[in-house]
Amino acid sequence: AGGGAGSLFSRRLTSGDCRATMQALAAGAGASLVNMEFMQFMPGMVSPRKGLVFNEKTFKYMRLPHDVLERLGGEHEARRLLELRSGYGPFTARLESRAIDLAIEEAGPQGLALQPEFPRELPDFVQVYNRWLQSEMGVDPCAPLRVALYAHASNGGIRIGTDASTGVAGLYAAGECTGGMHGADRLGGLSTANCLVFGMRAGESAARWAAQGAPRVRVRELPSWTALASPAACAAEEGMRAAMDEHCMALRSVAGLEQAAAVLERCACELEGGLAPSSSPRDAAISRRTALRLQTAAAMVGAARRRPVSCGSHCIAG
Repeated sequence: AGGGAGSLFSRRLTSGDCRATMQALAAGAGASLVNMEFMQFMPGMVSPRKGLVFNEKTFKYMRLPHDVLERLGGEHEARRLLELRSGYGPFTARLESRAIDLAIEEAGPQGLALQPEFPRELPDFVQVYNRWLQSEMGVDPCAPLRVALYAHASNGGIRIGTDASTGVAGLYAAGECTGGMHGADRLGGLSTANCLVFGMRAGESAARWAAQGAPRVRVRELPSWTALASPAACAAEEGMRAAMDEHCMALRSVAGLEQAAAVLERCACELEGGLAPSSSPRDAAISRRTALRLQTAAAMVGAARRRPVSCGSHCIAG
C-alpha cells in the first residue's frame, strides 16, 4: 500500500506520501498494471489560497466569465451545465458537464475566474464548507476565486485479485496503488473502501502465505547493492512533471501523449546516463525514486496512448 500516482503531477491534491513508485516496483517484480490511464482530476483553488479542494456542490452558485458563457451556449445553457456539474466531484468525460471542467482546464495553471453568488438559504453541506473556508482557511467564501483542475486519485494501478494477490508469490497489494476495483469512473470517497476492504484481504492473504512455509531470507544473506545517484535526477523529475502537466491532465491528445512519451524516455536516459556510485544515501534514494516515477509515468502515458477515445476520466481531444 504505497498510494496512487499523484506525485507525477506538479498540480495535485494528494499528500506527499503518494510517491508513484509502488506501481513500478510491483511491475518490476512481475506484477501487471491495469487501468493506468484513468487518473482522476478534481477542481481546486488557485486563489485566494492555492491547493484547497473546491466544493463541487457550489458550482451551481458560481458566475462564469462572459467569454466562457458564450462558448457554453449562453446563460441558460451554462446554468444547466453548472447544475449538473454540482452533482459529483471527480471529472468525467462521460457527461455533458465535462464542458465546465474543460473550460477550467483551458484556463491553464492560473485557473478559471469564478464569482460566487450564494442565495440566502444554502444546503447544510455548503454552509459547513463555507464556514470551514472562513474560520479555518481565512478565505471569504463570497470573494472571487480562481479554480484549476488538480490530479487527485488513481483508478488504476497494480492488478490484484479478490484476495489482493498480484500473481507474484508473496506479493499482495491494496489501496490506491492498485487497479481493478474501480473502472474508468468512480464516485469520490470510494478509495477509502478500496483501502479498507482490500487492506484487510491483503493482510489475511499474506498471513496465510507466510504460515504455509514461505521461504525466509536473512537480511545479511541478501546480495549487496551499490548505491547509485545521478546529478540529473532533479532535472529529470522536473521534466517529467512538466510533460505530465501539459499532456496528461484532464484534456489529452494523441499528439500530446506522443510528446509526453518522448520526454519521459529522454529524461530516463539522462538519469540513467548520469548514474554513478554514491556515498550519499539521500542522493541515491532521490535518484531511485525518480527512476521509478518515470517508469510509472511511462506506464500511464502508454496506457493512455493505447486508448485513443475518451472514456471516464480519460478524455481525448476531438
